[in-house]
Amino acid sequence: MDTRLTYSQQMQQRMSMSPQMIQSIQIMSLPVEDLRERIFEEVEKNPALEVLSDGKFSNRGPVDTTRVSSRVGSSVESDDFQAFIENTQDYQESLQDHLLSQLRVIPLTEDELRIGERIIQNLDDKGFNASDPENILDATDSLGTMQKMLQIVRNLDPVGTACKNVEESLLFQAQSYSTCPSIVPEILQNHFALMGKKRPALIQKALEDSGVSCSLEVVEEAMDFIKSLEPYPARWFSNGKNSYVEPEIFIRRASPEEIEEVGTKFIVEFADDIIPQVGLSTIYTQLLENKTLVGDEKKFLQDSVKEGKWFLSAIEMRKTNIIKIAQYIIAFQELFFEKGPGYLKPLRLKDVADVLEIHEATVSRIVNSKYLQCEWGLYNLKYFFTNAVSTTVIKSSENKDNKIPVVASKESVKHVLQEIIQEHEKDPSGKKLSDEKLSKLLAERGVSVARRTVAKYRSELQIESSFDRN
Repeated sequence: MDTRLTYSQQMQQRMSMSPQMIQSIQIMSLPVEDLRERIFEEVEKNPALEVLSDGKFSNRGPVDTTRVSSRVGSSVESDDFQAFIENTQDYQESLQDHLLSQLRVIPLTEDELRIGERIIQNLDDKGFNASDPENILDATDSLGTMQKMLQIVRNLDPVGTACKNVEESLLFQAQSYSTCPSIVPEILQNHFALMGKKRPALIQKALEDSGVSCSLEVVEEAMDFIKSLEPYPARWFSNGKNSYVEPEIFIRRASPEEIEEVGTKFIVEFADDIIPQVGLSTIYTQLLENKTLVGDEKKFLQDSVKEGKWFLSAIEMRKTNIIKIAQYIIAFQELFFEKGPGYLKPLRLKDVADVLEIHEATVSRIVNSKYLQCEWGLYNLKYFFTNAVSTTVIKSSENKDNKIPVVASKESVKHVLQEIIQEHEKDPSGKKLSDEKLSKLLAERGVSVARRTVAKYRSELQIESSFDRN
């Protein structure tokens, strides 16, 4: 057997993210309130930056928030189930302060503590991860360390923070109790939507269909246990600030002169006045030109100015990309902005990414928690991204036998569904429409969707079944 050592060279291409790229990605994801805080933190840390305008007050006047549309989630919890997780109470101590005080007394390495603190600072006002925990890591950080710290943070008081959603948090909490009924994990993982029905028989049937045999009493005990858990771990803590939605993009109809000048029916305006304006300190840039500076002093000045330029570039890139995406949305969804809800066309993140020649993940980060104000109300940018879910058939005005297939969006179908329910059920004593009947009424309006799809959309609209509707 040949045991000689040999050496070889091999060329490999690897993609690694620089600190500047990570910073740019993080800034791209921030909503306007968090961006303000991030800017002031950077100015405090980097003396080469200075605040030119704090952007605290907007000159646009009060924003009409009476119609807010952000129905992009997949939650099917009913109002009844939501009731037991409401009634929040505000305390002075924030969730982050409460968790950090516990984390800092645990024996940890410097890297573990740093990553743990980042995980805690990444929590939203419900106690869940605001973004994927991998996004908060530096290029040299270990995924294994992050997973370890996630488990530690989740076990701090309150148990179940740093999860991605309600289901995952409840599951983690349940598994931490030795008294947890054996069927609870199965319910939370596969039948959580049925909790909102408050009908144990439905859950029992679903469990039996999936091969889990249990009595009605066992199901009721499991439901009571789940309701004793805390769905929103952060709800007993103060956010540390007033939380409200503020649009960064304003859309208005163009005047005849503007239409002739720019060729578009709508004008996009970015709300620069709500974001602090920052720039490089003139003192630092002048000192940098001083040729007598050498050694550590010169290096400190150069590094500060360089980092300041990177930060300003990241903010400008964020603004540019938000405007580009808003302009594309307006061009593509022009019918919506002309006529209002119900005229939304199918649009995917990938479609925008391909046209603007940016990564789909970048589009996702940009539209996350960003809002647009138009004459129809205040909308999350995510609202305008909806899949094609059915085919609408429209009769030609010239030939009634001629039918033209037109792709409908999920949101437009949901809008029509909601209109039908409201129109037919104005009378409280009238008969409630079943999902099968709703499917037929939609077909009469040219929208062909299955009964199961109707049930899904009805649940997403938080409308109960005909059996449960009062």
